[in-house]
Amino acid sequence: MSDKPYYERVFFKTCEPFILDEYYKPKTNIFNILRYRISRFLGRSSRAPDYDFFWTTAILISGLHRMYESMGQEQAVDVIAGFFRKRFTEKEGFQEPLCLDSVMHGYALIKMYELNNISEYKRPINEMAKYLIEKHVKTSRGVLPYRSRMPEMVFIDTIGMVCPFLAYYGKIFDSEEATNLSVLQIKDFFEYGFDSNTGLPYHAYNSVTNEKKGCIGWGRGIGWIVYGVVDAIEHIPKSHPEYEKIIQRFRFFIDRLLQYQDENGYLKWQVNDCNSHVDTSATSMFGYALARGVLLGILNEQCMLRAELCLAALENSTDVDGTVQDCSGECIGLGKYSVEYGAYPWAQGPTLSLVAILKRE
Repeated sequence: MSDKPYYERVFFKTCEPFILDEYYKPKTNIFNILRYRISRFLGRSSRAPDYDFFWTTAILISGLHRMYESMGQEQAVDVIAGFFRKRFTEKEGFQEPLCLDSVMHGYALIKMYELNNISEYKRPINEMAKYLIEKHVKTSRGVLPYRSRMPEMVFIDTIGMVCPFLAYYGKIFDSEEATNLSVLQIKDFFEYGFDSNTGLPYHAYNSVTNEKKGCIGWGRGIGWIVYGVVDAIEHIPKSHPEYEKIIQRFRFFIDRLLQYQDENGYLKWQVNDCNSHVDTSATSMFGYALARGVLLGILNEQCMLRAELCLAALENSTDVDGTVQDCSGECIGLGKYSVEYGAYPWAQGPTLSLVAILKRE
């Protein structure tokens, strides 16, 4: 066991250049490159093979910024600034968003813009907001589907990837459209994406037929929704007509989830199956939402004890060098859940965010 405090091990591991640049990126092959070129030729949105903005790095950067906010770690700001400088200055400049999940970086960009007033960040921030509000396809109810090729399918992941950014953008740049889109995205999933018997969400739903898709109680999906809602709530005006309703649904959902936290602090990859594998991505996002909810005054103090229990579980799953293990692999589609467990950004980043709040020595 290392003599370094837990927060240092996780923090310094996340700061390593390899982690942000090569730790995990969508795999590129000849087929993907050809598909991208054909899609671009036909005028369709597609992920570029060399595109540098993925939610996988955004979730790591969110953790780094929490370390600066909570613990004053200047190194975190330097790492984040270097990450964006490499993409804005050393290449051809800002690449316009190609898919919804790449916009997750906008949240940290606004944080950095506020902190350092870096003017070159303003354009990408505005372009990301414009992409979501004006350019990205909407469902028949006006919410964002996960992919343009499935224009009526609303995925749970989207809550965590775009709602905090939209709510934050709405507050800082006085955009009612952004605020309302964030609120609508959350409200619609709470209304149409949940199972009425268990009170747990499905992976997705069809916005026309309201048919539910994927499994009930997918751990990381649950992580995405609580992670996204708690960060969005911070920036949604309390005067908004839906604010109190969102708070009430969030509290009710958290109360339901607490019964699925096991005695060691974990959530499972499918939370309502006690025999399924533990999942540090679900556990870390859940713990973060609990701790942030208490700090924002929307959850009771007992939830902080449960957040501490989450962190104890995460410590148990962390290597001596600060790498968080026991994370379920990438989900490649509805019903296509990974059976591999290891180290991935979607556990490392939220773990760092939780560590930053709880300041574990």
